[in-house]
Amino acid sequence: YDYEGFFGKEANLRLVSKYPPYSKIIRLMFTSEDEDKARESAKEAYKNLKAYQGENQSEFIYLGAMKSPIKRLKNKYRYQVLMRVKSGCKGVVNQIYTLALSEKTKKALVYVEVNPSNLS
Repeated sequence: YDYEGFFGKEANLRLVSKYPPYSKIIRLMFTSEDEDKARESAKEAYKNLKAYQGENQSEFIYLGAMKSPIKRLKNKYRYQVLMRVKSGCKGVVNQIYTLALSEKTKKALVYVEVNPSNLS
């Protein structure tokens, strides 16, 4: 029943660990009926984002690529690239959209989510 105390602790924890609202979590989800195509699209996007991160190191907190926790849904394989960037980096977020959408092909679809409510 101590709302203010809970809020203070949670806000401090999020500030120290750089979680929203003090950063943005961005997820790129790659899906395809062919697992290799989904994986390759995610790998290529990760490689491009890694190069972009190198140029903008101070804006990125985390960048990683992996299978989605739900690896297959409705006969489509799923791979994801997760990142956390500092809040207020609109130019970085726009560039992430550009890099992600450049990987959208007939082979695999890509979805971009900012601060997703669910990571599965």
